[in-house]
Parts: sequence; structure tokens; C-alpha cells
Amino acid sequence: MMRLRLPGSIRSTEDLLAFHRLSDEEILRQSTDPAHLDDRSITRLCVEARYTPGGALTELLAEAGARIVDGSDLFPSGGIVWFGECDFPPRKPPVIAVNLRLIARIGDRLALIPDRSESVWFEPARLTELVVAHELYHIRQASGRGSSGWRTEFAAHVFARSLTGWRYSPLLLDSIVRFTCRRDGGGEGRVEALSWN
Repeated sequence: MMRLRLPGSIRSTEDLLAFHRLSDEEILRQSTDPAHLDDRSITRLCVEARYTPGGALTELLAEAGARIVDGSDLFPSGGIVWFGECDFPPRKPPVIAVNLRLIARIGDRLALIPDRSESVWFEPARLTELVVAHELYHIRQASGRGSSGWRTEFAAHVFARSLTGWRYSPLLLDSIVRFTCRRDGGGEGRVEALSWN
């Protein structure tokens, strides 16, 4: 699971949005300890993960033979909250389960975003596309390196952002729920950790 630290300078929703509009490289530089990942490694990770070949998400899904399902009931309540998960080769066809219930809840958090013109980025269809692209990265990598861990998760975020053209780092979804839960003082939204898997 990926847990990068947010800079202490984030005090408002505007700060949160501004931070996640930064380049993936800059977000990683500001969120990790330089002793664990130097500038050269950060640049290499992001460049290698960015989607460059031609093709839209639907074409890449068809190429992979991936099937998308509503996985809302597959994800446990409480504890870790999953946006999506994939079951990939050797299983054929690969399956991408998307937590549509959680994606719908993200819309509830939009009340905290002062600039309503930004809401287009958080429409359920856009968020679903982002989650699917993230999971597609894992399917595409399954036949290759097959590595896991936070670097692979961050690479999947970079891939999803570049493929979908999303304005923000996908890490913003985690941050929105974390940040609003902290401001709300918990309640039903209390979350130990959020994860893309």
C-alpha cells in the first residue's frame, strides 16, 4: 500500500488541489524522504511509467481482454478502503473491479471544493476511468516485471494520469478522503488507509 506524506503546508482544500496539480515528479520529491529515492530515480520512475504508445483506454482494455465489474460489494467496510483491484493473468480474461460506491461518495466531498468549475474532474465517469486506467497498468505489467510495492503503485498513478489526461495526481482521491475525514473528525468516513491495489 502506498502512503506518501503530505507537506505540512497544506491547510485548506485549495492547498490540497494545488499540491496535486504539480507534476508527478514534484509530488514524489515533496512526499518522500530523499534518502529513499533520489531525483534521478524519481525521474526514471515517472518517465518509464508515463503512457506513450497510441491508443485510448477502451482500445487498451480490449487489447488486454479486460472485463470491468462493479466491485463495491467485494471491498470490506472499515479499515482499508479500495478504489479498485484487478485479477490478472494467468486468469483469463483479466477482471478489473471498481468500487463504484466509493467513487459516488467522492462526489459528496465536492462540497469542500470552492471552485465549482473543478467538479468536472470528479464526475463518476472520470473517476471510474482513472481507477480503471490504474488497474490496467497492473495488468499490463503482470506479464513483465511483476514487481509490487509503493513504486509500482506510484507508477500506476503516473500511467493513469497520463493516459486519461486527469488534471491532478490520482493520489488526490486518497487525500480528499483523508483530509475531509480529518476535518470532519471521523464519523462514517473514518478511514485507516486508502489504497489502490
